[in-house]
Amino acid sequence: MLDDKATDDVKSLKEKLVDALSQIRLKEDSVKQHAKVAEEAVSGWEKAENEVLAMRQQLGAVTQKNSALEDRMAHLDCALKECVRQLRQAKEEQDQMINDAVCKKTQEWESLKSEFQSEVDYHSIQHKNAKAEVAAFMERVPDLQSNLDALFTENLNLKLELLSLTEEMKIRISERDYCIQAAETASKQHLESSKKLAKLEAECLRLRSLARKAALFNDNRSATASSIFVESITDNQSDCGDKVILLEADLCKMGILEPKETEPGCYDSTSHAFVPEIGKYENEKAHRQNLVDTHVEIDLMDDFLEMERMVSVPDPESEIAFVPVKSLAAQPNPLEVTLKAELQCMINRAAEQEEKLEHVEALYTEVNNALSECQKKLQTSQTKLNKTEEKLEDVKTLNAEVNCALVECQKQLEISQTKSKEYEEKLVELKMQLALTNESRQAAEELAKAASAQKKVAEARLVNVEAEKESLLVTVRFLEGEIEKERSLSAEKLVRCQILEEELSRTKTEVESKEKALLAEYLVKCGNLEDELLKTKTELNQATSKMAAREFKVDQEKELEIAAQQFAECQKTIASLGRQLRSLASLEDFILDSEKSLQTSDDLSHRPEQGTDLSNLHSNKLRMPENDSELSIFQRPIIQVLYELEEAAMLHCQAT
Repeated sequence: MLDDKATDDVKSLKEKLVDALSQIRLKEDSVKQHAKVAEEAVSGWEKAENEVLAMRQQLGAVTQKNSALEDRMAHLDCALKECVRQLRQAKEEQDQMINDAVCKKTQEWESLKSEFQSEVDYHSIQHKNAKAEVAAFMERVPDLQSNLDALFTENLNLKLELLSLTEEMKIRISERDYCIQAAETASKQHLESSKKLAKLEAECLRLRSLARKAALFNDNRSATASSIFVESITDNQSDCGDKVILLEADLCKMGILEPKETEPGCYDSTSHAFVPEIGKYENEKAHRQNLVDTHVEIDLMDDFLEMERMVSVPDPESEIAFVPVKSLAAQPNPLEVTLKAELQCMINRAAEQEEKLEHVEALYTEVNNALSECQKKLQTSQTKLNKTEEKLEDVKTLNAEVNCALVECQKQLEISQTKSKEYEEKLVELKMQLALTNESRQAAEELAKAASAQKKVAEARLVNVEAEKESLLVTVRFLEGEIEKERSLSAEKLVRCQILEEELSRTKTEVESKEKALLAEYLVKCGNLEDELLKTKTELNQATSKMAAREFKVDQEKELEIAAQQFAECQKTIASLGRQLRSLASLEDFILDSEKSLQTSDDLSHRPEQGTDLSNLHSNKLRMPENDSELSIFQRPIIQVLYELEEAAMLHCQAT
């Protein structure tokens, strides 16, 4: 019995052991499962801690971002105020410059117009007068031409006559030279004959003395002596006659005795070169030769008179003894008579030649006077023609200048029109670019909305994960005994996490309040800016209406250049603001990335233990996208202000 009881006990114990072992195995399996679940919960908790750290980093980044945005908003506010002030100042300066330029250009245009009108009237009157003068002169041109032809022919005839007279004068001068040479030879011969007569007189005196001595001799000897003396005289006279005959022969050979046969009958009519200096020189030479000839002729006449006087003077002692000699001396010499006659003829001919020369000189002076008068008339007519031609050329040049000025004005107007069209096209392109930027902005907003939707999906997933975590926490409670050690270690961490969560909640509330206040302020500022922009738009519309009423096409080019410069300055300011916004966006992205890295590092060191902490983390994580959306809403009015500034600048350019 005992053995049976023992065996039964053993069996029951074995069964109990088997059951205990099975239960232990089941418990071990459940423990393993719970350990796995705990490990999964710990890993999820670590993930949640990492997310909490990321959220903390995001919160720090948001705080930094908010401070940076506050500073940036202050700078932007100052910049916007400065831009508005500069826009107003530029607008006032531009209006003043436009008014001054318009007044100045109107005055200049009116003065130029009046000057051009007066010049055109003056030149039209001059043109009419010049036309009348030219017509009158053209009517007189045939008469003047006929007069010129007649004067030219008369001048040619007079030149020919002068040439013929000069030739004749040359011939006469040559004849006179030959006559002078003949007279010189005759005077030489006369001197020789006078010397011979002196010798004869000496012989006569000697013979007289001999006759006186031989007075006592007979008459026969005296008669023979006188006959010998007469023979010697006749011999001397015959010698003189032979010499005179030889002279006449030489003169006949030279053509002096018959000057009429040697006179030229015709002259060269083809010679047209006439030099007045040569004529003057010939006249002076002829005058000098006339003086020399007259002087030589007077000397010859004196010599002849002396010879006659010497011959005619009788010797009182020999009157009785030399009666035949006196009779011979008293007889007239035919050669002397012929020479005297020829000399008288030559003198008469020289006087006639002088009269002819004087007549020719008078004709020459008359012809020269007529030619000078004709030349003066021609010069005056030529000067008048030149003046009229110059006046016509001046009028033509002025007309050409006026036409060129008009063409240049038309070209400038066309250029200004083309430039205005180009500016309009540029404005259209800028509008298209603005539309594209608006579309890109809308696309970015849509992307932001999509990102917010993705965030919401992630939040929903987080909610599901939290639900799973709560279910796992139920299992974790069974394992609290096993993780008491870990709780003791994590108690401090939980306290620190709570402190950090409180600080996060405080900072979130402060940031939200500050963001709301800043949003309210910037919305008010944006409203003010919109009002100012509306005012500027209305003022610009008024300026455009005023400028459209004025329509000064001449100053469009300069005004467009000024407007383009101002538009470029506005674009520069807008581009600088856009760069600042982009830099802020890049700073925000950088801050977010840095906060995420910090959160991951903090989550590894902190682990929450209770479900309340996870719910707080979930609520905080749910609020971060709202902050991101609030930041995008905060940036929108600034972008709208920038776009409105661009539109205002474009309207200003269109108005100018």
